[in-house]
Amino acid sequence: MLVLLCLAYVTTNVWTVQQKCHMEPTNRSFSGVLHISLRADIKQCKRECLIISSSQCSSVIYVTSKNLCLLISGQKIERDEFSDQDTINFHRTCRRRTEVQTILLTKACFKEFHGRVLVGVVDELYENVSRMQCRKACAISLIQNNVFCKAANYYPKEKECIISSQNRFDLPELFIEDAAAVYLENRCADNQFLNTTQNKIDAGKAILPSISAKSFFKNEQLSQNNTNNVTLNIIPKKPAKEVAKHVRPEPLQNVEMSGYEMSFDENLRPFYSLYAERDSTV
Repeated sequence: MLVLLCLAYVTTNVWTVQQKCHMEPTNRSFSGVLHISLRADIKQCKRECLIISSSQCSSVIYVTSKNLCLLISGQKIERDEFSDQDTINFHRTCRRRTEVQTILLTKACFKEFHGRVLVGVVDELYENVSRMQCRKACAISLIQNNVFCKAANYYPKEKECIISSQNRFDLPELFIEDAAAVYLENRCADNQFLNTTQNKIDAGKAILPSISAKSFFKNEQLSQNNTNNVTLNIIPKKPAKEVAKHVRPEPLQNVEMSGYEMSFDENLRPFYSLYAERDSTV
């Protein structure tokens, strides 16, 4: 009976790495690129730096007499010479922290259709995985890769798993026969079904040890750390098969920010008020 419970109810921990940053006051002066200047109080000034990336704002120079906030990027720390009562310097300090998210995996979540497949949508494709690993990859895809997995196609012979953000109800005309495939439908994507099955699980669930993300995929070739601040242990991908499947295009990521080189010391302090309206889209 306990074995059946183990198959029906499993939890897994997924590690996500994030950075927590704050603005630390310092007596040192900075030189670097002025990213933006704006009128703000000192609290808002520090907050404006923290809500954008470290590459855009790594330090702040605040001129108290003019409520002038200077957000600096790419700074180098200079000597401890420049410091007066009218200027306050802040350095952005970050530390990495790891958060653990627990995901409920239930066998009841997935309904299997042998000899059926959903063609036309490929959001993720994984190699050399078992059917259980394919179900798990679907269950955690939203956290791992920001893909809402409604279904998966599994090919036992090739050990390939295709994650899909659509299911047979979304694309009934593309739900076709394929003797070599197993269609795995994630019924827990439906909140109503999830809430219904949760009551049944709570009545008879056993306390089981968690499965870490590293043991999640036992084959070492399935784990790689290819991101700095997202999720670890993402399964490697390969190009989609040459079948009638649609791959979503990646969004453009070529937006650039520009600035000009500035060195803030006693002689080069601006004699006029620098002011720029901050773009709310930044």
